[in-house]
Amino acid sequence: MMKRKPRWTLEILTGALAVLCGLLVLVLLVQRPAGWPVLAVLVVLWGIGMGLFRYRLRSWLARWVTGGSFENSKTQYSLESLSQPAALLSGETVLWYNTAFRQRLLGGEDRLASRAQKLLPGLDLQLCRTADGQQLNLADGMWSVHSSTVPGQSESVTLLIFNEETALRRVEAEYKASRPGYMVFLVDGYDDVFGDMLDSERARLLEGINRTLEDMIGRGSGFLRRVASGRYIAVVEERQMEQFANRGYDVLDKIRALDPSVNLSLSIGIGRGAKTLREAQDMAVQALDMAQGRGGDQAAEMTPDGFTFYGGVSHGVEKRSKVRSRIVADQLVKLIKEADHVVIMGHRMSDLDAIGSAEGVLRICKICDVPAVIAVRRDATLAGSLIDALVRAGQEDDFIDPKGALPIVSKKRSASWWIHIRWALWKARIFWKNAAR
Repeated sequence: MMKRKPRWTLEILTGALAVLCGLLVLVLLVQRPAGWPVLAVLVVLWGIGMGLFRYRLRSWLARWVTGGSFENSKTQYSLESLSQPAALLSGETVLWYNTAFRQRLLGGEDRLASRAQKLLPGLDLQLCRTADGQQLNLADGMWSVHSSTVPGQSESVTLLIFNEETALRRVEAEYKASRPGYMVFLVDGYDDVFGDMLDSERARLLEGINRTLEDMIGRGSGFLRRVASGRYIAVVEERQMEQFANRGYDVLDKIRALDPSVNLSLSIGIGRGAKTLREAQDMAVQALDMAQGRGGDQAAEMTPDGFTFYGGVSHGVEKRSKVRSRIVADQLVKLIKEADHVVIMGHRMSDLDAIGSAEGVLRICKICDVPAVIAVRRDATLAGSLIDALVRAGQEDDFIDPKGALPIVSKKRSASWWIHIRWALWKARIFWKNAAR
């Protein structure tokens, strides 16, 4: 192993010569001011000569530190013949590299760099010392760099070994991108949405759903199958799954936009990152159950790391919240906004369930900025204590006798409005009874 010259020898020598020449020029100008044109020409020629000298000197040093210069040395016989690129560093300064390094990483050219990072951008010696080494992109390829350091008296000496993994990494990336993922699509509340439709209207919407899903899956190499009414499955590659996730599963918006007058929505369960296709299917089914439990109209993606949700609600999971409840709530809000006034009534002998449900509908009406009152006979109710508590809380104007409600009922949708409100209260009562169980 050769003995390394001081790190800044070339720079110090060049600087000292420049200072000396500058002093000589000043002395000559003081002694003979008329000779400044000649001195200017000499300075220019000196600068050109120094530039050529530095270039030739650096080229000579670059050739000197390559593997071929150590003839009959241990370094040449141990490292020069390696098929992998290799380099020796002193601290972070390049001392030597073999022919494979020059040919495969430097394009066949000799280069002299004071620091290794100039030749190897991104090099981190700490990572190179680990068992996995460091991955670097060099010379249009991917390399695994490992190092071994020998402590020295002044600066440590480090050996770098480079293994090209371009083909291996491309195969790995293709393997990961082609892994199959499983998707389950379910039209929310299929029976409720399509139950009362004309056959022609139902066929039009179903054809729109089929076309939208086929366009979504048909962009890649996956396939789509309808397995039941309103239920579809798809198997697609991971690269296509990544595209769906980056777009936020915009198919949800496309399904909703097929007919704004119909409460049409979709729930999607996705299984990604599974070891087998069967495991991906189980993950997709679990994700679909999670999406349905959160109210539907969203995509739930399950991976080994957990769940990710797109669209729909973003708060915590409501285990008793179902798609049917969301559809009923959407229809109720739509009816409320179309009315001039809302009169909320329960059954003849109202109880705590009826008054509690009526109070909930009253809050919905106030959120929608629609005038509303609860019509109840306070002398014929089993929830007198609850009504009294609400009155004391400042809601006396929210309660009215049924006879006093007739003048405020308008002709607009009056016949069907009472039916819808009573139906909504009945549904709410059943829901709360089931929740209490």
